[in-house]
Amino acid sequence: MMKSPILIIVLIATMFITKHTLAFQQKVSENVHLSDLISCNSYTEIHPKQVVSKIKKVVHRQFPNAIIAIAYLDREGTYKLVLTVDKDIFTVYINTKGEWIEPNELK
Repeated sequence: MMKSPILIIVLIATMFITKHTLAFQQKVSENVHLSDLISCNSYTEIHPKQVVSKIKKVVHRQFPNAIIAIAYLDREGTYKLVLTVDKDIFTVYINTKGEWIEPNELK
């Protein structure tokens, strides 16, 4: 008898998580502009966990609530990072020295 309520709770939780994950992915994809896709040609996508800690520290010092959603790296060592900060999504560029390449919208 206890299995049915637990199963229902698990199914509801799974549906909730799936819905919010899909909504986040859709928001990220909606904010990728054509110019971002074109400029991405020289970048290789990497897993956000592969961003070196020095760069992560610089990002989190500037944007304490930021999450690196998508990360790219080019041959020269320049990172292109898609950050989510609260409900906003921004693309920033930073070199291996931890210097911002282009001004970003949150400065």
